[in-house]
Amino acid sequence: MTVNIQSKEVLARLLATENINVEHKNVGTASFDVKNRNLVLPLWDDMQNFTYDHLVGHEVGHALYTDADMWGSAIDKHGKNFKGFYNIVEDARIEKKIQRVYPGLKRSFIQSYKKMLADGFFGKSEDEINNFKLIDRINVYFKCGMSTPVDFAKDEKKWLDIISKIETQEDAEKVALELFKLAQEELEQEQQAQKELEEEMEDGSDDNDFDYDDGDMGDDDYGDTEDGDDGSEESDEEGETESVSKSVSETEDESEETEVTEVQSISDDITSGSGTSLDPNAPIAVTEQALENSIEKEYSQETDKNITNMYLNLNAKYHEDIIWDYKKVLSLAKSDTLAAGTKMYKDFQRNNKKTINYLVKEFEMKKKAAEYKRATVSKTGVIDTLKMNNHKFSDDIFKKMTVVPDGKNHGLIMFIDWSGSMASQLGNTVDQLINLVSFCRQVQIPFQVYAFSDNDKGSATLRESSDISQFKTGETLHGDHYHLLQFFDDKMSRTEFQKMCALTLAVGKYWENRYRFDHRYGSYNVDYKLWLSGTPLNDAIISAHHLVAKFKKVKRLDIVNTVFLTDGEGFYQHYKNDNGNRSYIGYGIDTLIIHNPINKKQYRISNARRGGYGVDNSAVTRNLIKSLREHTNSNVIGFHILPNRKPSAIQALPRSLDYSQKEKVFAEMKAYKFATITTNGYTKQFTILGNDLQTSNGAIDVSETATTAQIRNAFKKANKGKKESRVMLSKFIDLVA
Repeated sequence: MTVNIQSKEVLARLLATENINVEHKNVGTASFDVKNRNLVLPLWDDMQNFTYDHLVGHEVGHALYTDADMWGSAIDKHGKNFKGFYNIVEDARIEKKIQRVYPGLKRSFIQSYKKMLADGFFGKSEDEINNFKLIDRINVYFKCGMSTPVDFAKDEKKWLDIISKIETQEDAEKVALELFKLAQEELEQEQQAQKELEEEMEDGSDDNDFDYDDGDMGDDDYGDTEDGDDGSEESDEEGETESVSKSVSETEDESEETEVTEVQSISDDITSGSGTSLDPNAPIAVTEQALENSIEKEYSQETDKNITNMYLNLNAKYHEDIIWDYKKVLSLAKSDTLAAGTKMYKDFQRNNKKTINYLVKEFEMKKKAAEYKRATVSKTGVIDTLKMNNHKFSDDIFKKMTVVPDGKNHGLIMFIDWSGSMASQLGNTVDQLINLVSFCRQVQIPFQVYAFSDNDKGSATLRESSDISQFKTGETLHGDHYHLLQFFDDKMSRTEFQKMCALTLAVGKYWENRYRFDHRYGSYNVDYKLWLSGTPLNDAIISAHHLVAKFKKVKRLDIVNTVFLTDGEGFYQHYKNDNGNRSYIGYGIDTLIIHNPINKKQYRISNARRGGYGVDNSAVTRNLIKSLREHTNSNVIGFHILPNRKPSAIQALPRSLDYSQKEKVFAEMKAYKFATITTNGYTKQFTILGNDLQTSNGAIDVSETATTAQIRNAFKKANKGKKESRVMLSKFIDLVA
C-alpha cells in the first residue's frame, strides 16, 4: 500500500500540536529526538497505513509526554541495562495517554501490534512468549494483550495494575526501577545456581581416574541411574542455564550493534553520559531489542533505496564575521579612486538632486493622501456652540474629531550582486542605488545595503577560518570565501555617506569602463578586495534571514522591504554531509526538503533530479526566497537585470515561465522599461533590460514655435522620464507611500 508521505507529516504535526520537524529517510524504524523536536519516519514501500499511524502516534506520544532531561538523567544514574525496562514502562504510559487524547489511534495501534505479533516480532509462539522473563511478558501484554493471552503468576499480576495506573514519568521511572531490581535478584540467583552446578560438575570429574571425550560417554561407561536414564535432568538444567547465558551475550551484541546506527530514538541514548556498554551481569529486556530489530529487518527489505529524500536545514546560527562593515569598506578607498569618485559624485548630484527632491515631494503627497484615506471622522458628543442656532432644523450640532491612524514604519535592506557578469551595467546600477539611498536618507527611512561576493582576494582567511564542527549534519554552510560588503547604513555620518557614494560610483564606473573600454574619468586603481567575483545568491538569501530579522527588531519596523538585485542565478548550496565534510547538494535527489528551524516550516522541491546536473538550483533559490518572506514577514523584491538582446534576455528569464509568457514579459519591458513577475518566489520581481538602468536627466525638447500646450506636455513627459528611469526608486516609493 502506498502511503501519502506529506499527509503523514501533517498528521504528526497535528498530533504533536506543534510544528515539529518531520523527515522521511531510509532508516529502519521511526524515532523522535526529544530535544531537537525532530521526528524521523522511514521510507517503506509496502507499509500499511495503520502501521504508519501507529509509529507516528507512538513517537508523537514521546514528543508530548517524555521529558528528555529526566530520561537521560535516569539512564545515567541506573545504567544502560535499565533503559530497556524504563522504556517498556514509559511506552505503556505514553501510548495510553496519546490514545486517550486521540481515540482514533487506538484501532491503528491494535491492528499494527496484531500484525507484528503474527509476523513473529515478539516470539514465534504463545509458549515462547510465556517463557519470557517478567519484564518482557509485561511488554507483550501492554502492546499485544488484546491479541494474545500472556500468562502471569498470581504475584506478578499486581504489576499490570500498577503500570496501567501510571500517569507521570516520575512514577514510570520508579516502577521500572523496582522491576529492574527484581530482575537483578532473579538473575543473581540464576547465576549462583549455574556456578554451583559448574562446581559440582568439576568435583565429579576429579573423582574419575580416567580421561574421556564427549564422544566416549555412553550408558555403560558413565552416569547410569536406577531408572536407566543418563542424567538428563541435570543436563536439561545445565542447558537451560547455558541458554540464559547465551541469551544475555547475544542480546548484548545486538544492543551494541544497534547503538552505532544513525537513528536516535527515545530508546537510544539522549545524553552522552549514557553511552556505556550493556552489562552482561545485569538483566536485559530482550523484547525491546527484538522488536526494533524485527521491524528494521522486515520492513527495510521493502524500502526502495533508489528513493532519496534530502533534508537541508538552514543554519540557525549567524556569524557576523562574514560582514565587512562600511567603515572597513571605506578604508579600502585609494586616494586616486576617491578623487575620481568625488568628481563623479558632483556630476551625480547635479544630474539627480532636483529629481530626488521632486520624488520626495511626490512621496510626501502620496503619504498625505494615504493618511487622508485612512482618516475617520466621528462626533465627540460635545456641543459646538457655533452650530447651536441650527438646532431647530438640524441635529448636527456636535463637534467632530478626525482620527488618522498611524502609518506603518518601513525600512529598506538591499543585497546587490557583486559578480563579474554585472560589470557591463555596474555603473548604471550604482547610479540607481545612490538615487534610492539618497531618497531614504532624505525622508528618514532606515536602510542598509550589502553587496554579496565570494572574491577570494583578501577574504580567504575570513572564510576558511570557519569551524565546520560547530554545524550539525545537514545544515547549510557558507560557500568558500563568501562575504558581504556593507556599502550603506542609515547611521552613517554625512561625510561617511558622501565618501561611500564617491567610492561606489568610482568602483562601478571602473568595472563598466573596463568592460566598455571607456576611460572618460581617467585611469585609477580599485583595491583588489573590491574586485568582482561569483554569484553566491543563495548564501546571501540565507544570511538575509538573520540580517533582516535583526534590522526589523533593532529599528522597530513594521515592514521591511528586502531587495535583491542580480543578473543571474546563484551557485549550488554547500552543506555539511554525513561524513562531516563540506559538500554541494548532491545529484540524484528525488525530493529536497528545506527546513527552517526558526519558524519550523518546510519547503519541498519535488522531482529535484536533473539528470547529471544535480538539484534544480533555481527551485532552491525560489524556496529560499519564500522562506525569507515567511521568516521575516517582509516584502522581498527582486530586480533581475537582463541582457539587452532579445534571445539572451528570453533565455535569462525564469524557467517557471513558458516561451509565450517570456515573449509577453519582453514586450512589456520594451514598452514600460520593466516588467513584473510574481511566480518566482518574490513578493514582486521586476525584470529590466541593462540599457534601461540608465538614468534620464529629463531634458525638455520643444521647438521655438511650440504652443503652451506642447510645452506643458513636453514638461510632463520629461518629468515622467525622470521618474521612470529611476526604476528602483519609483518602485520603492510605490511600496512605502
